[in-house]
Amino acid sequence: MTFLKTFARASCAVAAVLALSVPTMAGTLDDIIARGKIQVAIDMGSPPYASTDAQGAPQGSDVETAQKIAADLGVELEIVPTTGPGRIPVLLSGQADLVVATFRITAERPNRWLFRAPTA
Repeated sequence: MTFLKTFARASCAVAAVLALSVPTMAGTLDDIIARGKIQVAIDMGSPPYASTDAQGAPQGSDVETAQKIAADLGVELEIVPTTGPGRIPVLLSGQADLVVATFRITAERPNRWLFRAPTA
């Protein structure tokens, strides 16, 4: 299994774990593949990670990561623009299947979220 599939499944696992405590939740991996689209929340105002170019097209390393996840799963990518503070609420509300972003690991977050070690 490729890194991206593992990453996507781990991200969806976060959503599945949260489903136990949140009434509205993002789709499972099977749901994502069945609908043919993955909804990825990205803070589009954080260059060089994510922004838009002069033509309004999304660009940056977070965007490229989301594109690779979608391609690896064989589904269309829908970017759900969000803000830094909006990353978790957009996931919890079911508006996105996963979030691609940098997150600082605080004392509280590991109790509710799964973190993956950074990779190159």
